[in-house]
Amino acid sequence: MKLLGNRILVELKTPEEKTESGIIILEEMREQKPQGFIKAVGSKVVENLKEGDEVMFRDYGQMINIEGKDYMLLHEPDILAII
Repeated sequence: MKLLGNRILVELKTPEEKTESGIIILEEMREQKPQGFIKAVGSKVVENLKEGDEVMFRDYGQMINIEGKDYMLLHEPDILAII
């Protein structure tokens, strides 16, 4: 996939299934945090954002599903931090 301009494709991070102490979290109680891994970047994205970076982003953008995986299509200003 070739992204245009300042767009970034982020694969959503899967919610935790267990707490650190080993308690299983029910599926309906799992929280989807606005975090994920960059999978592709457009040609006008700054150099410090690259494929593989784990990022935190604003909780809006276009949700898309590619081959069974959920992704968020964002603009560069929607990225808040590299984790």
